[in-house]
Amino acid sequence: SVDQSIDPGNVSFNNFTINKSAGTATLSNALVTTGNFTLISGTFNSAAFDINVGGSWDNSGSSFNLVTVNKTANRVELDAATTINSNLSVVSGELRSDVSTDVNGSVNISSGGTYNMNSNPATVSGGFENAGSLTNPGAVTFDGSTGGPYNINSGSSSFADVTFNASGIAYQLSGNTGINGDLVITAGKLDLNGNTLAFGDGAADAVTVSDTLEIDAGAELSLFNGSSVDINSGGVAYIVGETANNAIVTEQSKGGTYSFSINSGATIHVQHVLFEYMRPVVFRC
Repeated sequence: SVDQSIDPGNVSFNNFTINKSAGTATLSNALVTTGNFTLISGTFNSAAFDINVGGSWDNSGSSFNLVTVNKTANRVELDAATTINSNLSVVSGELRSDVSTDVNGSVNISSGGTYNMNSNPATVSGGFENAGSLTNPGAVTFDGSTGGPYNINSGSSSFADVTFNASGIAYQLSGNTGINGDLVITAGKLDLNGNTLAFGDGAADAVTVSDTLEIDAGAELSLFNGSSVDINSGGVAYIVGETANNAIVTEQSKGGTYSFSINSGATIHVQHVLFEYMRPVVFRC
């Protein structure tokens, strides 16, 4: 029932459990468990130290610093709303999030890792790169306030709904990426960075730009049949390629169409561009 300081030193725990009626358990060094991490009751303060969990993760809602999942069997489950104050890395094994997650750093999924979002939302201030598997994706909001540009790459998977709400912060694709949902750029910049963004899996899916979208040389925005792009007031679209390397806006199946609207107060810069399968551009003045 009193405050406690926990210094694991160079020792790895098997199972680690916090069950306090009062007071705070505070780390004074990095924590490594080969087994399970369980927070039953009380307050646990990671104090900016890293936590590496080899077993399952059962918590009542906590704030952690850097989190690394590195497992050969079973999975780690987040079952209460969790804040991670640095990076979230899935090196191997599966991380399943049964609740909302707030990552105040970047998300990195290595080739042996699986991040199962279980259709729950995540807020990420840094980048999000997947070299493994992203399953049952939930909505992702990028809300960085400092640093950048940050890299985004869905790998062989696709994101669901994606929102950028990061005033003055740039995000860029670091590989071909898929979004099966809506893309909303409320604040901040998304640069395709010479990569392909395969957008949409339904005719109702929409790209809505109220800040900055850049489709540069060699980049391709490939839109689902019936989907739409709206550049709104205050929004800017740079669709600028090079003489022998166009910026491309096209339709995924090469047989359908999409709509592209430039609304009053929007700005579009166009040079060395190939538009394919587009309905007539709508200018709303």
